[in-house]
Amino acid sequence: FPSHDIKVKFGTTAKLMNISVEESVGAIETPGEKAIFGADAGTALRNILLKMGAIDVLPEKAQKQLEKYGVNTSIIKDETLSFEERLRELSKVAGDSTAIMQIFGTENATAATVLLNSLGTYEKMTDAVTGTNVAQEQAAINSDTLSAVIGELRAAWENLVIKWSEGTDVAGGLK
Repeated sequence: FPSHDIKVKFGTTAKLMNISVEESVGAIETPGEKAIFGADAGTALRNILLKMGAIDVLPEKAQKQLEKYGVNTSIIKDETLSFEERLRELSKVAGDSTAIMQIFGTENATAATVLLNSLGTYEKMTDAVTGTNVAQEQAAINSDTLSAVIGELRAAWENLVIKWSEGTDVAGGLK
């Protein structure tokens, strides 16, 4: 990962969404092509993943946009599929900025637009590290510190609070 801050903000959520390290690298590097870097990229991507994971409980306006474009929400939340397959399904809304804002929120709209409109770049970035150990080695180096562990704990807590506030079933996980 390009920076520790991105890994902490995005990496913990990526694990929860069953996204490989290679897919994570592709997702982080793609917004960088449009000058979305560092903590901004990590936070936006974490929020995008959280919205994708809780796609069934998005506000009514967002649900209507998904229906309008024929997005199959079962594909979006299916963690057995690759992240690219889930993004391709979601990219059906890529040309409509109103739909993107209603689904991902104003603060995440730019990163979501870049990601959904740059699937070729995402695929190229993911392929560049697939079959190598570069991504895993860098992730291991960045994670092997006390501050990284504390950061991951903080990110996990933030994710829990966000999911809880969105009404997803977190209480079962707390047990």
